[in-house]
Amino acid sequence: MRVLFDRHNRPVRPEQIEKHVESFGKSYCVVVREVIEKTDLPLTKKLFCENVSKLLPNFKMTRRGPFKGVRYEGKECHDPDGIVSRCWSLIGGDLIQLREFLHSHRWPKRGRFLAEVASSERDGIFSRLNKTFEKLRPACEGKVSKGRVGASKILFAVLPEMALPVDNVQWNDLFKTDDYGVVIKRMTEEILSWEMATGYKLDECDHYQKATLPSVYNVMAMKARPLKKERKPKSVEATITKALLDLLERKGIINRQERLELLNRGSSR
Repeated sequence: MRVLFDRHNRPVRPEQIEKHVESFGKSYCVVVREVIEKTDLPLTKKLFCENVSKLLPNFKMTRRGPFKGVRYEGKECHDPDGIVSRCWSLIGGDLIQLREFLHSHRWPKRGRFLAEVASSERDGIFSRLNKTFEKLRPACEGKVSKGRVGASKILFAVLPEMALPVDNVQWNDLFKTDDYGVVIKRMTEEILSWEMATGYKLDECDHYQKATLPSVYNVMAMKARPLKKERKPKSVEATITKALLDLLERKGIINRQERLELLNRGSSR
């Protein structure tokens, strides 16, 4: 998995990262910055619900699945099925403890938490993040989703200094693990390697003063996702054959089983 390095193991140039950050979705960037700004405030259920209901629609997580209908409107979190409140009841205490740890240290810049925290404490942070993730994951599961995507994005909504939103393509093809702690560890190690190789600080590739390491890394992780394989276009002959067989079935000349057999015979040529 390489996000900040190319296939020849050369670090991506800082100016390239700046360009990608500047060209990323405007509405997403606005919401992420709001989330980061609010990390100065004490974490409460109200703030949790606000951040989650603002961020998830930007990830297109509220059109279907367990978070369907969740939105922030009229300065309120609309949570029709109570899923956001349920998530808070599962991990609210863990999140508060993680935020208290974050605020208990006087970091020169809190957005650089993962790089600045003592190496002896990092593994403990990765472990705590993974335990919180696993507590949350079942509530985020849908009929076809494993809950990994929703859980990672909820953590990012309230812990943008240490959490990374991860979509299915990234889970399966980029990170190739189900362990959220491993994802954060790999991200941190790659950031440190990139900063050592370039002499730059990753968060400074975003001109927003309070940018976090994960918020910048996420932009590059989105760019690093493997491209979807293009489907081969159907031949004109196959399209005409299917249309003809559909017509014959509708007119009762052949039955459904015969139509399927003829279609399969044609596709196996």
